[in-house]
Amino acid sequence: MRRIVFYLDQLHSIEGKSQPTRSNLAMFLNQLSHALYLGMQAIKPILTRHGSTLVRIIGSLLFIYFIISYAGVDGVRILSMFRDTNYLYVFLSLFSLLLIYPLMALKWGALLSLQAVRIPLRILAILYWIGAFFNVVIPGRYGGDVFRAYALFKHTKQVGGTISVVLDRLSGIAVLFMLAILASLINYSLVGANFLLAISLVFVVFLILVALFFTKSIYLFIANLVHRFGLFNLERQVLDLIEAVHSYKRQSRSWLNVFALTLIAQVLSVLTCYFGAVALGIALPFGYFLLLMPPIFLTALLPISINGIGVQDSAYVFFFSKVGVGASEALSMSILYHLLRTALDLLGGIIYLARR
Repeated sequence: MRRIVFYLDQLHSIEGKSQPTRSNLAMFLNQLSHALYLGMQAIKPILTRHGSTLVRIIGSLLFIYFIISYAGVDGVRILSMFRDTNYLYVFLSLFSLLLIYPLMALKWGALLSLQAVRIPLRILAILYWIGAFFNVVIPGRYGGDVFRAYALFKHTKQVGGTISVVLDRLSGIAVLFMLAILASLINYSLVGANFLLAISLVFVVFLILVALFFTKSIYLFIANLVHRFGLFNLERQVLDLIEAVHSYKRQSRSWLNVFALTLIAQVLSVLTCYFGAVALGIALPFGYFLLLMPPIFLTALLPISINGIGVQDSAYVFFFSKVGVGASEALSMSILYHLLRTALDLLGGIIYLARR
């Protein structure tokens, strides 16, 4: 703030000077260019420290503007739907969502057990819930992953254990793709060949990237670079990562439990949205939600908004329009999901403060 005030004072001092030897146009251009320079210098620290946050805020605002301006959203209709909400189905939606938290902690424990890391389920559930809170308060959708990785490293003193957080996220994305492709095949007459082909190609690219993640030569290349630059402490950590990644690769059969838990959690997520729609008076077959929610969830993971706000809402409006749902109804479903998810995630903040 002091720097900004300083630059403003400088700007005022420039504007107060007179340069009779120059033309009025030249003086104006000179002052304008200098003003722009001073302005950029003033906001440079803000952009450096909070650039990614600003980008995500702008992203959320742009998507919200698109929904309001071009999607034909009726605010009165949304308020009417929430006024007539069936609270029994809201409770069922909230309960389905609540079941996901212990399931995800159980899945995380299954991933850690593949490395012979034993942490009580109660601790994992607490860490997962606190991580969900950080997903809300930190821009993007990955603040909780960073917190869980840090908390796990602090507990185990092993870098390799943090790979479980990455694999937790990757397995969730993989199951979402599988659900989307399976539902597209079942509802082929509804989605058509282009949608099925597009999501299949994206899934193939995702699998290639995951295969690269498990490629030992990449980690050895990084380890050699670290050694060459003399970062010997970091070299040990990279070697731990290599061992951790390949310990998971060697236990492919044990992944069945992880994928089973992931599948149950993702189906519960879809069920949460289905009950939310029924609560708002939107009657659609459950199969439509199995078809549409996976690509919506995948879109919401893009790190271009604040907690998926705007991006998720636009995805709801776009995908549900394909089955005849109006923009106001689709946005209402998204808002209800935001509210329920945020309410549960904020409980993680209470747990976090209680444990400090």
